[in-house]
Parts: sequence; C-alpha cells; structure tokens
Amino acid sequence: MKLVMTLVVRDEEDILAAQLHYHRAQGVAFFLVLDHRSIDGTREILQDYESRGWLQWFAIDSLQRDQGRWVTALAQKAFQEHQADWVINNDADEFWWCEKGTVHNYLAKIPTAYRLVYAPRINFWAPNTTQSSVPFWEQQVLAQKNPVNFLDEPLSGKICHRGEPDIVVHHGNHSVEPMQAEDIAPASTGNDLHILHFPLRSYPQFEQKVRNWVDYQQGQAILIRAVFNGSTARLLSPLARAKPPGESGPHPPILRFYEKIKHELTNH
Repeated sequence: MKLVMTLVVRDEEDILAAQLHYHRAQGVAFFLVLDHRSIDGTREILQDYESRGWLQWFAIDSLQRDQGRWVTALAQKAFQEHQADWVINNDADEFWWCEKGTVHNYLAKIPTAYRLVYAPRINFWAPNTTQSSVPFWEQQVLAQKNPVNFLDEPLSGKICHRGEPDIVVHHGNHSVEPMQAEDIAPASTGNDLHILHFPLRSYPQFEQKVRNWVDYQQGQAILIRAVFNGSTARLLSPLARAKPPGESGPHPPILRFYEKIKHELTNH
C-alpha cells in the first residue's frame, strides 16, 4: 500500500522538517507540497527535502487563496502520477496519530468497502511559548478538553481518502466529493486515528499567522472576530498561565501581543 500526503504551507519553517520526518516514519512514501507566498525559510527547506527525493513542491505567489482547488489538484496528482492507494491532505501543524502501529498500517487494514476515513483533531498548547530555543514538541503539554477553532466553533476533524482520479477536496480538507456516510470506515475501538494539532507554537509564529490571514481575501473580517472576541482569549488562556516569579497577573508578553495585533488590525 502506498500512502501519499499533500500539504499547502505558508511560513512554516519552525515545524516543516518535523512534519516531514514524523509522517515519513508513519509510512508516508511521498509528499506533494504547495507553498503559498512563504517569506521565511520554508522554500529552502522544501528544496532540501526535494533533493533527498522525499517530495515534489510547487510555488504559488498569487494573493488569492484557493485551497480547495489547490488540494484537489495535488490529491489527483497523488493518484495519477504517484499511484497512491491512500491520500492524506494535511496542514503543517497537524500530526496524524495512531495508538497502535503506524498510520500506514492502520489505513492498509481498512476494508475495501470503505474509501474514506475520518480523524478527529485535538488542540495542543504550550504552557509557556517564550522559549524559542526549545522545540515545539517539548513544550506542547496542554490539550484542550473541548477543542474549538479561533472562531469559537467546535474543531472539525479531517477526512483522508483512497487514491482516486476525480476526487474533489473541499476547503479545509474536512470533506470530499463524492462523500456518503457509508463511504466512511467505522472507527476501530482502542486504535482510533487522531490528529494532534499544534496551531500556537510561539508568539512570533502566531503573529505571522495573523499577518497571513489578513493577507487572504476577506481575511481581515475573520481576524477581527478571532482576535477580539472572548473565545480567542479563552483559546489562548493556557499561554497566559505561565507567569514569571512574583507576577500575579497574566504573562506580560501575551498582553503586549494582544495590544500589538489590535493596533495592526485596526490600522490595516
């Protein structure tokens, strides 16, 4: 069985190498990666791993973000050019996890009657994101009990699918066409597939994420909701728990961060 992963990335230099190494160990045979306007070291990392034969990558520099169309093209290429039996359409901050064995072996055992597998996501946070010299995986120790996204909506899971020539992947990788309830394999008790999600890894990383969101079409309206409503304060609350000795209030950097983002959004 051949497992191929697609990725659409932007400014992911802090996590991209870990993403590739982890999923290669999980049985991913090849990566198809589209970079959208990265300005950090993401493209240099992609060039490095392309030279190793791990992946093929493409660059898109348009202002418009059309993730569904891009991922659909990558998913179809995975089947048509790389003979993928299964395809995972992933984000750089998502790590597919199986309690027993590898993701490859889990998917290889799915009965042929099913062509889709659903995996729920779990948000992880760091109690203190100011230690930039410490890898994110050593700091991400807090799991959100009831995961929500930045808009205070329940965190949606993702769908992976068998390799198919005409598959259509919707924005966010949460669904595909065609898709019927009977297409989705039932979860296996004790060996369910999960996605470990690490959206907040450092203040600079989240700040760049905000800038990128604003850069997308209609992104500013989404960001204003995400940054100013109370749900985001709750989402970030684990970050505020780590306080310097003698401090009784929230960690000062998170307060300065909010003020900086507020200023930039209101003056964008």
